[in-house]
Amino acid sequence: MNAAEEISAAFCFLFGWGRGGATQSTLKLQMKIVNIRAIAPVMNALYTDIKDNALHLFIERRSCMNLNLSAIGKFIQDGRKHYEMTQAELAEKLGVSPQSVSNWERGESLPDVGLLPDLAQVLHCSVDAILMGGENKGVGGYRRYVTFAQMCEALSALNRIGELLGRDNQVYRLMIDGINNGMNTTIEDAFTDPKMFELFAGEFLIRCVRNGDYVDPRDVMAHMQPSPWRDYTMNVLNEVGIR
Repeated sequence: MNAAEEISAAFCFLFGWGRGGATQSTLKLQMKIVNIRAIAPVMNALYTDIKDNALHLFIERRSCMNLNLSAIGKFIQDGRKHYEMTQAELAEKLGVSPQSVSNWERGESLPDVGLLPDLAQVLHCSVDAILMGGENKGVGGYRRYVTFAQMCEALSALNRIGELLGRDNQVYRLMIDGINNGMNTTIEDAFTDPKMFELFAGEFLIRCVRNGDYVDPRDVMAHMQPSPWRDYTMNVLNEVGIR
């Protein structure tokens, strides 16, 4: 590793570019924290060149891999939709045309190197996550995004299996008994009691969150009825840093 690479690596670590991108405000804050304001003019002068060098080195190394443009485009699209942005709104944040965003999402092209930190910041993820197409980690570093409606759908699907196979069918009984033993409960109560149904759907949601999934707190507030269980679910989200 030459001197330029060492400097670039150090700045990537110091300013968190691997965790969503650096900004001038981040730079100034970090300098204040480590009390190096005396060299601020020099650091600011070097900032742009070092950032670009670091990103080009990063992309150069990534180019040795087969980048999946379709997966990258899908990741960008999922992130944009998750944060409820149109292609035009995302384009405006990045200073590009809506057609550019459309081309990325269709897998026809990649964002310019200089845009990656800003795109990562908008999507609350890392540059690495974008270039990996969200492999293993979704937007924001989470495994995937789930909703309360999906949990209700999963619970309804479980009930439907019992209806189709028969409640005494061995396959169905293995599934139900496994859930009951693992959760120390009787999940079939949810199939006849709406309150129990919501409670179990909320429990499914919490277990997904504890496994690294993300759920929007607004989704919980909008779709779960006011109850101590909804309050508990919101507390769990807060505990794991989802706000």
